[in-house]
Amino acid sequence: MSLSWLLVALARTCRTFNEPASDLIWETLSNMKLIMQNLSCEWNSCEGRYLYPTQSRLLSDNDWSIVRRISSHVRRLHFYPFPIIGDVAPWFSFLTSPPDPSFFFPNLHSLTLGVPLDYHRASNTEDIHATFHMVAHLFRLLLRPRLSTLRLDICGAFYPYLDPPSIPRLCPNIRMLSIEEPEIRWGKRSIPDEVVYLFSRAVSELCDLEIVASDAMSWDLLSSFARAKALRRLWIYPPRWLGPRTELPSGNIFLQLRTPDIRASSLASCTGFFRCWTPLSKVIEISICCSASEDDDDASQALVDISALISSQCTALESVISSFPDPFPYDKIPSTFPRPMLEPYQTCHQLRVIASRRRVAPRSQTMSWRIWSRLGHTWRYST
Repeated sequence: MSLSWLLVALARTCRTFNEPASDLIWETLSNMKLIMQNLSCEWNSCEGRYLYPTQSRLLSDNDWSIVRRISSHVRRLHFYPFPIIGDVAPWFSFLTSPPDPSFFFPNLHSLTLGVPLDYHRASNTEDIHATFHMVAHLFRLLLRPRLSTLRLDICGAFYPYLDPPSIPRLCPNIRMLSIEEPEIRWGKRSIPDEVVYLFSRAVSELCDLEIVASDAMSWDLLSSFARAKALRRLWIYPPRWLGPRTELPSGNIFLQLRTPDIRASSLASCTGFFRCWTPLSKVIEISICCSASEDDDDASQALVDISALISSQCTALESVISSFPDPFPYDKIPSTFPRPMLEPYQTCHQLRVIASRRRVAPRSQTMSWRIWSRLGHTWRYST
C-alpha cells in the first residue's frame, strides 16, 4: 500500500467525519468564551480569577467565519454573559454586531440565559444600564426560529430590558418556557408588574407551549397559562397576594394539564388557586409545597379544604406529593390527624400514591394505613 493512497484515504475519512464530529462536539455550548478562544484575541485575567478576551479592533472576516462555522453546530446554549456587572470586555460589544444576523446560531433549539446582579462589584448604575442593554441586544439575536426551549434565570432588574412580545414573533415554536428570578422566593427581589403583563401577552401567542415554570405571577399570566391548549406541566410560585382579581377565563381551561407543581408562600394562596381554576379533570399528579404565613388563620382546616378541593376537581388523580407546615405543636397533635385531611381522597378511585412531609399521631397513622390499604392505595409520611 503506497503512502499517497493511505494519505488520500485518511483525508477522505476526516472529511466524512468532520461534520458529524463537529455536531457532537459543539452540540451543547456552556460558555460563549469557548468560541472566543478560537478567535484572534488576546487574553487577560480579572483579579487572577477570570480569563476574558480583549479586543481593541473589530472582529475580522476570518473571525466571523469561525463564529459562523461553530455556531451552526450549536443546538443548546447556556449563556451566562459575564461574572461581574460592568466588567464587560470590548469583544462583547463587537459580538452583538454580526455582519449578517441570520448565520448567528441558526440551528439553536435550547437557550438558557443567566444574568446575575452583583451590586457590590458594579461601580455605578450607568455600568449596569449599559451592560444590560448590551446583553439584551445579544439575547434578541439568539432568538432563532427553531428555538423550542427558553429558560430565563435572571435578576429582576434585568427583566425590563427584555422585549417579551418579540419572543413569539421571533421563535413561535417554543414548547418549554421558564421565567425565573433566583432570589424572588426569598423575598429579596421581584419581577416588575409591567414585565409580567407583557409575558402574559407573549404566552397567549405561543400555541405549542407544553411546559412552563414561572416565578412571575399575575391573574393575567395565570389566565394565559389556562388558555394554553397544549400545556401539560406547570410549575408556579404564587405569592401571598396577586392583587384584585380580574375576570377569569371559563370553559376550556387547562385542557391538557397533567402535572401541576405549586410552590406557594401560604396555604391561603394555594387554596385560592384551586378555588379559581376548575375543573382540572386531566390532572394525574400534583405536587404542592406551602410555607406558613400570617394569612393562615386555621392551618388544620386549610389543609382539609385543600384536600377537598383537589379531590373534587382532579377526578383522574393518581399521585399527590405535598409538603405543608405543621398545623399543631409537636406535643399537641390530635389523635385523629391527619385522617380528616385524607378522607376526601377516598372519592379518587385512581389514586395510588400519597406522599407527605409532616408529623402525624402514631395511632392515626395506623388507622389511616388500615383504611387506605383496603382501597389499594399507597401512602407515605416523612417526618
